[in-house]
Amino acid sequence: MPGSTINLPSPSGGLEDGKQVNVTIRSGRDAKPSDTPAHEPSRILRYADVFDVRTYARKLVKTAKNDKKLDRKKPVLVERSIINHKGQHTHTEVDIKSQALCRVLIGLNKDVEGLSLQKEPPFADPALFFHSRFGLRERLSQEEEQEPPDTALIADISTALQYVDEKHGNNIASLKNLIPSKGITWGLLWALYTPNTMMYHFNEFTEQVQVLRMRSMKVRFRKDSTPYWQINCDMIADDGVKFGYSRKLGLAQRPDLFTDLEIDEFDGSRNIQDLVVYPLQYAEDEMTIRSAAILRGRKYANMKDHSYWETSGPALRETMNDRWESKRSKFTTYGRAMVDASAFRSFNPNLECIPDVHSTLDRGKLTDEQFMICSPVAYGFSFGNKVW
Repeated sequence: MPGSTINLPSPSGGLEDGKQVNVTIRSGRDAKPSDTPAHEPSRILRYADVFDVRTYARKLVKTAKNDKKLDRKKPVLVERSIINHKGQHTHTEVDIKSQALCRVLIGLNKDVEGLSLQKEPPFADPALFFHSRFGLRERLSQEEEQEPPDTALIADISTALQYVDEKHGNNIASLKNLIPSKGITWGLLWALYTPNTMMYHFNEFTEQVQVLRMRSMKVRFRKDSTPYWQINCDMIADDGVKFGYSRKLGLAQRPDLFTDLEIDEFDGSRNIQDLVVYPLQYAEDEMTIRSAAILRGRKYANMKDHSYWETSGPALRETMNDRWESKRSKFTTYGRAMVDASAFRSFNPNLECIPDVHSTLDRGKLTDEQFMICSPVAYGFSFGNKVW
């Protein structure tokens, strides 16, 4: 079954009329079975969550007859295809009826943003099961080795893995064909970018590798209706007031870029390393990059007060015109420089390149992974160039 053309939500959360994009989220009914054993009968229910124009209320309508006979026991998963008042499919949600399975998923996705697993009733996006499949298989093996085994939990985890096979079987098969050659399609980027994964990005202004932490991604549309992936990543930075996580990387400079990391739709497959940001595991010399980023992060975290350094190499400068429009340019530094984020902010309060810390951290208690995602850019004044 080919990738289907679906309607996707607009930046405001609603559905944009007439805007469609090919995103590869294939039904697993025609997928090849994986190593997960089949379970008969099924404990997965599927409904269409529709808006009834007669009652102005939402109701569940059974979808096409399931391939497998349903178990009389309480269902483990209930898939709801959300249909709006125009009859358009907007997104899919999966209700998790098993509390034990819900706890397992919470443990596997600790610190992942946007989860609804702790709501009542708990539900999740189908992509969550895809990204959790390896953890679910590992937990299933552990439970099967327990004495005595928790048969109820084993059955629930097996049902979740069955859902992965049915929903994402073709996506997994496509990745197996693409990944060996380090290729990826635009519609499968969501499957490649696992939340909390370390990401590779080349900072064009300072011409050095930057490591980020993947947080979330979403399809959005430009003014000409062309779709793009908006990638949200975290780094650790000093904004002159607070030290901690920042999602503002200070990179976007084109008028058509709304965020720092965006990937426009492209045809066919593309080399993973040609993307503006991609998982660090696909980079050349991954371990060397990790080690260098940790050492650089330790140095950055120790720049608490103003300090003086001998500098050389590329740097970023931002200026503003009379209409308060910013322009960023790269120049070559030389001579001594004062690094002081607080002073930089005081003398340049309106520059857009200044990061915005949304969650504070203690400089003295960072882990190696946190040192790794520290900003490669320090803010200060170059005495050689006489510019901030």
